[in-house]
Formats: sequence, structure tokens, C-alpha cells
Amino acid sequence: MTGFSFQAYVVRWIDADTVMVDPQIYKQDEVLRVRLKDVWAPEVGEEGQDLALAKAEAMFPVGSKAVLTNTRIKWTYGRLEARIDPA
Repeated sequence: MTGFSFQAYVVRWIDADTVMVDPQIYKQDEVLRVRLKDVWAPEVGEEGQDLALAKAEAMFPVGSKAVLTNTRIKWTYGRLEARIDPA
């Protein structure tokens, strides 16, 4: 089984379970779209979406450093699935 762990900076939240990060391992100005593992939050336009997004942004504000990990490499809809933890 192939897993990964790397640090990245939060660039922007798309919704409460999808975040754009800068892993700083690619050339300048490239970001990675990440689907948070085991997080099932309301999508944009659904009831509760604003509160869920506010909680996500409070835990990992734009510019904060985070550690992304997973025990496997899985891509869904162009997003890397990963767990997010404070760095």
C-alpha cells in the first residue's frame, strides 16, 4: 500500500470538505485541490454550508500550514483525498 504525508499551506476553501493548498513541491504558483478524507459536509448552496465552511476556515485559515496524509493515493473528481491536521 502506498501512502503519503506532506506539509502544505492553505490557499483557499472551496467548500467545507474541499480545500486548495500549496504544497511548495511544484513549480511556483501551482496549487493542489484536496478532498478531505471522511468529511461529509454540505455542498455549496445546501443548508448548513455556511456554518460548515466557517468551521473549516476557523480550523485552517488561509495561509496556515497543515499536514496532509493518507494511507493510499486516491483521486476523486480531480482532487487528492487526504486527512488534514495542523502542522
